Amino acid sequence: MLSCAGTSPKQERPYTVAAYYFPNYHVDARNERMHGTGWTEWELVKNAKPRFEGHRQPIKPLWGYTDEADAVDMAQKIDAAYTHGIDAFIFDWYYYDDGQFLERALEEGFMKAENNGLLKFALMWANHDWEDIHPFDSRKNREMLYPGKITKETWDKMTDFIVEKYFSHPSYWQINGAPYFSIYDLTRFIEIFGSVADTRKGIDAFREKARKAGFRDINLNAVVWGRTVLPSEEVVSNPAALVEELGFDSFTSYVWIHHVGLNQFPATSYDSVSTEYFTYAEEAVKEYKIPYYPNMTMGWDASPRTHQAT
Repeated sequence: MLSCAGTSPKQERPYTVAAYYFPNYHVDARNERMHGTGWTEWELVKNAKPRFEGHRQPIKPLWGYTDEADAVDMAQKIDAAYTHGIDAFIFDWYYYDDGQFLERALEEGFMKAENNGLLKFALMWANHDWEDIHPFDSRKNREMLYPGKITKETWDKMTDFIVEKYFSHPSYWQINGAPYFSIYDLTRFIEIFGSVADTRKGIDAFREKARKAGFRDINLNAVVWGRTVLPSEEVVSNPAALVEELGFDSFTSYVWIHHVGLNQFPATSYDSVSTEYFTYAEEAVKEYKIPYYPNMTMGWDASPRTHQAT
């Protein structure tokens, strides 16, 4: 969960609470090609097994295995989020050289829900490599399915699409008149352009598109980490200097385990991870010259995503 400066859609208060939304719980053609007809990540949830005494798996959702690309099912989530103090969803958003992935939860679910005016939404471009890790099997080599690095031409096409399709939506989250847009993987992002200087030019072109569409600017946000979670992630050596040179407006964290190792087995204390994360956050605020939007991770159990025979 991400807490950021801004305006609540429910009441005036000095912060906005936004929840990351990972949309892998609806049918997508790419997933069907890989896993079979009708597959969603609910299949991993259903098949999870307890790995040790007291392990709470499998976990059955109270609402059942809903379809997030169904506007009625999404409306239920919007109502629950709104009434429990959530102001916005930040969708993990995928766009590769050959087009979108996992977009139906946003475009057919949220954007068509009758109550979508209750929440704001924004995009975190999840530009990491997508590998075959659903489930993860340590006995096999991972297959690269969709590379996170795109071409400059795709970047130009993608940013046109973002401004026209999403920024223009009345529920898109803005901070002081600037649509919030977050980038997950700085390494893959710079690889598009080949240098920091050319990456800055690509960012500036994106900002200009937003201004021409009538927005003050873009609140461009960088996700920063000190540890890797996904297999293909790489740690940036000096992120504070990099985000300043690229002209980012803010930075944030996606999950606590990007900063804190899980050093106890079979389970790590939530309080110990919390303490380490907030130590990082306090230092990050001092190190960076732009605002930090702190993260509140609810917990972490990736065991349903592991091959249940390993």
